[in-house]
Amino acid sequence: MNDDFAAWIFGSEFTSGEYEMDVCLSGSDLMTQETNEDLVDPELLQLQHVSSLWFTNVWKPSSSETPHSSLEDPAQGGNATLDEQYRQSIRKKLQIASFEPTVPSADTLNMCIHYYFAKTQPVFPIVHPATFMPCKANANLIVVMCAFGLLFTGSDHGLQQGLHFFERIQKASLQTWENSVGKSREMIVSIIYGASLAQVFGMLSGSAKTLLNVDAFHGPPISWARNLKLDQPTVDIIIEPETGGTLLEEQWRSWARRQELIRVMHALYIVDAELASILHHEPIQSFESYKFSPTCSETVFMAASAIDWKYKLLAETRQLKDQPSSFDGRILLSDPDSLRRIPAHSRFTAYAVLEGISMRVISWRKSLAEQVPATREFDDLLIAFYTRFLDRREQKPSHDSLQLEILWHLVYMETSADFNLLEKAIGREGTRLEPAELSAMIAWATSQDAERSILHASMIQKHVQTMSVVSEFAIHVPRALFSAGLALICYMRFGAKSNMSPESSPPSNHHFPELAFFGMVEFMPITGIGERRFDGAFSQKTLLFSIIDLLDRIGHWELARKFASILRASTVFVSDNHDIRI
Repeated sequence: MNDDFAAWIFGSEFTSGEYEMDVCLSGSDLMTQETNEDLVDPELLQLQHVSSLWFTNVWKPSSSETPHSSLEDPAQGGNATLDEQYRQSIRKKLQIASFEPTVPSADTLNMCIHYYFAKTQPVFPIVHPATFMPCKANANLIVVMCAFGLLFTGSDHGLQQGLHFFERIQKASLQTWENSVGKSREMIVSIIYGASLAQVFGMLSGSAKTLLNVDAFHGPPISWARNLKLDQPTVDIIIEPETGGTLLEEQWRSWARRQELIRVMHALYIVDAELASILHHEPIQSFESYKFSPTCSETVFMAASAIDWKYKLLAETRQLKDQPSSFDGRILLSDPDSLRRIPAHSRFTAYAVLEGISMRVISWRKSLAEQVPATREFDDLLIAFYTRFLDRREQKPSHDSLQLEILWHLVYMETSADFNLLEKAIGREGTRLEPAELSAMIAWATSQDAERSILHASMIQKHVQTMSVVSEFAIHVPRALFSAGLALICYMRFGAKSNMSPESSPPSNHHFPELAFFGMVEFMPITGIGERRFDGAFSQKTLLFSIIDLLDRIGHWELARKFASILRASTVFVSDNHDIRI
């Protein structure tokens, strides 16, 4: 292990020469297995426990379950005639149960709205705070904002009440759409706002049932937005320095409504990508290109008055006169030069574009494309993105409420690891890996891709660890930490356990182009050769346990604590006394 690199990642207080992982592989074990199913050590029945903790596990079969009565013995014949009793059962199925909603007091609702703007708005800025006013048309949106606010009350009751709000608004949105289609565009736009925020709440709630409901109902708001042509580029409002009075106020409010529409389309795009990543399926929208109008800077968006907005917008226009303020046509997510057309101050647009690059990586993995050309393509894309939006080597560091650098490291990890396979390797399915999957895991864990993943995992941990305790974490941060911990467990579990002898595994320094951004030229693997192969065990475990601790403590998202419980249960696979047989 390169000691300088280890100190840079883990700090000078950690040493790595005294600790050793007593985990090994034995090729002869494979020959003594009695069945093809015994691909791993019997202790990996722990996989069943990990599977039971999984954040998507909603199926809890009961021994009392019986087959449906219609599945009769064919020998007994069938009867296609429906009797009166069956007709009554259909009638009951079609009935909509009456429901009397429970709504907190007005003081509680106002507190929730305050919490929403203070906590959620900075990490997912789609509502314009200065012009927001409660009205009949945006009742759905207010309910979702209150659901977020209830999270910050710090009680389990608040979370349950928030989930209750989410479930009701999800059903009410469909009904409101049916009643409003062709009548009230304003009402439908409000439904889309509420639905996009509700998707974020449900996705991060930690409830498996709610997460799957979010995935099932994610399509309608995208369809509604397309129906209203909200995905069409908009024309910038040009403001003159001498504009004032009523005209300025009207222009500001008109601009704010347009900006909200742009941002809600970004929000649906981001949530689509996050759901596809979490659940490992194809997104609903196309991620070959990006066609929405760019967002303004957060400084301009958060202006408190029309006068404040005018001065900030004009100042930003003068400061960025040599940069594009908008773009025509599409931004191709396969073209690094195309990223330069995005205004550098459009942070929310940069967020959506980076999620789009993530989706291209995942689609590439599903298509089984050739690895080397694609990896180089993603290197070019991600380096161009970093240079455009994140490189501060010649600037004063600034607070990034969207935490894009964490997402950037996560996307780099996605280029280097198949997280669908890594999740299966620690027990998502509750079953042992197939031989081909096991071979793929060992090949990955002993490759440069694994080492690159660990590099970016360590950077994710460092970024989160250095954030303020009062910061609210962006919606991708729990997934980023979970992916970092997942990569570490699989790297430790399979990486040092190959049958390759130390002599046949010469040390190698790896040149990863992104290292230049962090003042590094080459990366020496955390685990080297010979005795050094075990030097990194302590450092790796320290990093893993730090990630689990951060997941337990960050923000208010219950999904983060679900991730922590999964990783904690999986640490048995890298314990010192755990033997692996393949």
